[in-house]
Amino acid sequence: MHLLIDGQALQTSSSRLRGIGRYASNLLRGLAVVRPSWRIEVVQNSALTPIAADNLHGLPVLSFQTPLPPHMDHCDINERYYADWLTAQGADAVMVPSFCEGWDAVLPSFCGPRPRLFAIVHDLIPLLYPEHYLTDLVARRWYAQRFRQLLGCDALMSNSEATACDVRTLGGAAAPPVVNIGGAGDPLFSPLLPSEFAARSREIRKRFSLQREFLLYVGAPDYRKNLQGAIRAFASLPEQCRANLDLAVVCRMKPAEREAVQNWANQAGVASALRLICSADDEDLRALYLMCRLFFFPSLYEGLGLPVLEALNCGAPVVTSDRSSLPEYAGPHSWLCDPTSPQVMAHVLQQALAEPLEARRHGRQQFARTYSWEKTADHACAVMERILKRRGNPVRRRRRLAWVVPLTRSSRPITEHVAESMPLLAERFDIEVIAASAPLEIPDKLARHHLILTAGEVPTRHAALPYDMFLYQLSPLPKHRELYDLLRWYPGLIVLRDFSLGDLRRLIESRVLPSQGEEAFASILGVLVDTAKARRLVRSATKIPVECFADTSAGWIEQAILRHEQSDGPWRSFAMRCLADRGEEADSILSSWAALRVQGQQHLASRRTELFSTRPESAAML
Repeated sequence: MHLLIDGQALQTSSSRLRGIGRYASNLLRGLAVVRPSWRIEVVQNSALTPIAADNLHGLPVLSFQTPLPPHMDHCDINERYYADWLTAQGADAVMVPSFCEGWDAVLPSFCGPRPRLFAIVHDLIPLLYPEHYLTDLVARRWYAQRFRQLLGCDALMSNSEATACDVRTLGGAAAPPVVNIGGAGDPLFSPLLPSEFAARSREIRKRFSLQREFLLYVGAPDYRKNLQGAIRAFASLPEQCRANLDLAVVCRMKPAEREAVQNWANQAGVASALRLICSADDEDLRALYLMCRLFFFPSLYEGLGLPVLEALNCGAPVVTSDRSSLPEYAGPHSWLCDPTSPQVMAHVLQQALAEPLEARRHGRQQFARTYSWEKTADHACAVMERILKRRGNPVRRRRRLAWVVPLTRSSRPITEHVAESMPLLAERFDIEVIAASAPLEIPDKLARHHLILTAGEVPTRHAALPYDMFLYQLSPLPKHRELYDLLRWYPGLIVLRDFSLGDLRRLIESRVLPSQGEEAFASILGVLVDTAKARRLVRSATKIPVECFADTSAGWIEQAILRHEQSDGPWRSFAMRCLADRGEEADSILSSWAALRVQGQQHLASRRTELFSTRPESAAML
């Protein structure tokens, strides 16, 4: 078994120092332990901070370099290139530990045959709280693209049953099988020897001004972490209860965020008890878990909630939220509360503080130890093994057509012809209409049955839900610039109606169509006409494949799509669009990229395993 693991969760500034990075590192260690016979390689992005050796656990590293510099405008080409680069390595499977890395990461965007693809889903919080995390159009589009890529995997592995349920609910019928493989606390978070603990606690108390007992909060200053709710809950404790208590907040913060947190504490009347710890390493955090009176984690939503397991491993009493994954990982020896009510949280905190610190320490630690990274890694391997062994027929989807039509008053006869012709194709294809004109005049018959887009919306729509073929409805005289601009970048079939020999000659003279002595333009893949006479006319004037618009046209279009795919036409037209402004550099990139694609397809063809992604009928198979 040859497995490639995308390592960018261990490189990006948004993940490598947070829970997702910790999860990825420990998962790598677990995989190396439970499958020593596998060939596992970690792929790093050469444009990012190199992966720390401590996070690799002896696994070898491959470096990937994008063809164009990292930039939002280059995301599409870099992600497609990365996918082909991964395929060319000849691996049986690719695992992506985090599909929702930031703008600086390059996630693979596969198109066509590929290795088996697996991903870890940590949460879908932006979709659950869009008003806080997807507040602008750019962010919404970016996350939607990531979610679509995620749903294109052969199987997904979640860090909790709560996350798995979210994927099934929000992904709907498009979701692949989702299996909960769980997670665990980092082995570092465990008790110290008594002598070492005494020395560490003295040093920690002095450094962080923790002279009294304290409640410990670990999180971030973002909405779902509910830091303001934690401060309000602490303030809602009876005065005699918090007379000898501090609230220690471990949280990386910018100066403005720190000021906001201090203002919250001032407004709640507990500023004197607030201890902000903005810089703490793992050893500091371990000592704080061991020293605290209890660990308070009132998060509104977590995919896993690693701090809860870390605190339990250290024996700390835990008060946490009664929602998302937290009840799964808090276990029977923790207290649960409603994180939206400071009064309810304060009441539960009182109950927890009333119980002696040592009362259920052993039970808490025993529960936390039921989770291990070896178990998580073994579950992940089992999912991949079962998917790789499965053989089945590829799931066939309906092909998608984009029919580019001039929708103006003067082109009404053409529009009516399109409306009449569509039922012949709609039984086999999903058809969307692209308006190659302005102003628009849209017939009700088209508007009722088909999505209508403008030419300017095509790039975004095609990237989100690619069209298998473009149909261009030409008028006798080239009038609509938008139509010809699209034809330049999106190869397809042209549709001719009511054309005379003179009209045809004018199209050839204007170089829209090639003559008999010329090679067909790369952008024109064939011609559809409305009569047998027109078919004979076109065949006499040009070498382009031509067919009559009749009952057989759907099959002919299907064959044209297959020819285009077999010639790697969709990739080439995509690459040419992306590299249009790169000059001579484009030839070099296209040459190396084409070689990568040939190498990848040779690897896939040499294997007996199924080439295409397939989906089981239910996750019960796993």
